Amino acid sequence: IRAKKKLRWYLEKYLLMPLASRIDILSYSNPVLQDAYEDFGMRKGGEVMADPYDYRALMEKYDMTESSYRSRNKRSGVITVFYSSRMTPGKGFDVLLAAFAKVRNKERFHLVLGGDGPERPLILTAIRKLGIEHSVSLPGWVSKDELYGRYFKTADIFVQARWRNELTACVILDALSFGLPCILPAGGGLAWVSKDAALCFRDGDIHDLTHKIEQLGSDAALRA
Repeated sequence: IRAKKKLRWYLEKYLLMPLASRIDILSYSNPVLQDAYEDFGMRKGGEVMADPYDYRALMEKYDMTESSYRSRNKRSGVITVFYSSRMTPGKGFDVLLAAFAKVRNKERFHLVLGGDGPERPLILTAIRKLGIEHSVSLPGWVSKDELYGRYFKTADIFVQARWRNELTACVILDALSFGLPCILPAGGGLAWVSKDAALCFRDGDIHDLTHKIEQLGSDAALRA
């Protein structure tokens, strides 16, 4: 495996990057991705175009406006923290669960983890070991209409605890379309695309993630 990885690295670095640099027009979804390519040998001078995502169409389909979230923003009651993705390695479910388990006043929060996949049994085991069964729901796979109309439209906070640093993600663009305040790893593509709509924690720092959940959950004005 190590030999294959090394061979692939050399092929991409010294054969494919020079070929790719001959492409007439280079565009990237975010500047972090552009820096990663250029650091690896891609010629400089591409443009950051952002993701081709139709926010307006999604908002109109589910009757969302720029003020929809503010009008339903909670001043009291249980805060719903939401994340949804395929349950596979690298999606951050383990990091989010570890951080959520440390949240104080847990009776004020409820965590909803959407999606399904091969890591679901490990996630269920982690929930039991952390003793947070009563604070976490796993609705499993649902249709797009239910995902948007039920979960994105009613959640209070969206959290994605881990992702490849240089990439953005469609699920973040979904969350932003529904006006959800987000908590994301700092310094990467997710933080760039969300801009002021997110609190960012130090990537991989569970304690900082816990603090950001508590901070955003306790401050309605900040969520707005």
